[in-house]
Amino acid sequence: MSGEERAAQVGGEERAGGRSGVRPSATESASGEERAAQVGGEERAGGRSGVRPSATEGMSGEERAEPDVVVRRADGDDLVAVVDIGRRTWPVTFGPIAGEDYVAMGLAKWWTQEATIPAIRQGRVSVAELRGEVVGMSSVGMNDHKLWMWKLYVLPEHQGAGVGGALMRAAVHKAAADGYDELWLSYLKGNDQAAAFYRHHGFTEVEEEHGGSGLPDSIVARRPITPEDATA
Repeated sequence: MSGEERAAQVGGEERAGGRSGVRPSATESASGEERAAQVGGEERAGGRSGVRPSATEGMSGEERAEPDVVVRRADGDDLVAVVDIGRRTWPVTFGPIAGEDYVAMGLAKWWTQEATIPAIRQGRVSVAELRGEVVGMSSVGMNDHKLWMWKLYVLPEHQGAGVGGALMRAAVHKAAADGYDELWLSYLKGNDQAAAFYRHHGFTEVEEEHGGSGLPDSIVARRPITPEDATA
């Protein structure tokens, strides 16, 4: 589950944050509900329970380089494409891990136009284009004065092509440029591909969170942000 979804579950919108020293931004802080959503796979919004899978689940640690990937801030014209990414990636990513009911709940709660519009309007969503087609997305947000990556998803047919890596590097670069010193996220326990992807991009495991109420457990991870990341 991603950070945003995690946050949604816990009671808010998304849970983007860390354990220390992250300076609040203009974005709205995620509620507990959103935090919970992210841990599952799309977003990790929220507290210690109700965690779901994250967007990068389903990616391997190593990706082949794709020179044509362009990452930019999403705007209103990207709404349909962003929602479509979630609706196409969630079933194949989380169905085998958490079951059809979990997928149906996540799609209904976090992957509708109504749920996505606020994040786009607040400038918290980025998209990755490959030869003019939107094939991936990410979103970040604040929770408890900590910056969290709520979502990071790539269409299944484009995974392994460097799209997820480009989205992650752009998020780290922006976090550094904005003065943050760490980036947090979570993913479902047992999602080895997500774990490898995050390790490859400098994240280390901090703790395990129990989902409760029939939700999967998740792994919380963080990555230090350095001034050099702003120029990378």
